[in-house]
Amino acid sequence: PEVPAPQRHLGRPGLAALAGRAGARGVWMTAAYRDHGYTMRDIAGWAGLHYSSVSRIIKDWERKN
Repeated sequence: PEVPAPQRHLGRPGLAALAGRAGARGVWMTAAYRDHGYTMRDIAGWAGLHYSSVSRIIKDWERKN
């Protein structure tokens, strides 16, 4: 059965908390997207970037690590 997004993401850390824990943008953006279910648009809005910039940052980070 499908679980509504608010219930699926219950208890996930906020973007401010994720950004505060990690030094590099690639680290917290990748964690937010891959591990915590944030959309690139969510991350971009919080970081003041375009979602395509977030996509490139995540892609570059994953390629390097």
